[in-house]
Amino acid sequence: MISQILIAVLTFAGSAAAFWISIRLRSDSKKSRNWPTVWGKIIERGVEPMQTDGRSFTPRVQYVYTVGGTEYDGQQVYRTGRAGSLKQAAQRVVDGLPDPIPVHYDPDNPKEAFLLASPSRVFWIAAAFGACAFVWGLAQIAAILP
Repeated sequence: MISQILIAVLTFAGSAAAFWISIRLRSDSKKSRNWPTVWGKIIERGVEPMQTDGRSFTPRVQYVYTVGGTEYDGQQVYRTGRAGSLKQAAQRVVDGLPDPIPVHYDPDNPKEAFLLASPSRVFWIAAAFGACAFVWGLAQIAAILP
């Protein structure tokens, strides 16, 4: 019974963490939505595997941009970091990037920049995981109760 309670508690903790991540990703995305943009130049583009299994790929782009007379280089494609997809989909994203490209940068820290808003699926995956974990935690509690 103690192990069932521990599993339920850990499941609820995982649910809370997933909901927190989802909210944090959404909040970061909304905050950066109004960041100013400057034109940048793409230096290198391609795709790279996200995992060692080679099934999920992410865009790889290196670019330069200038803010206030200072040149910066960036590699952040999406605001929230890396997002994986099939190789062909990642390649379509890379091939579709214009050059020059608008670079969104943090006005308080111009070194922090990105090219594209994060895919909405990132938020929904985290939220769905949180919801599933919450339901699983409830099922664990229901199994413990007489």
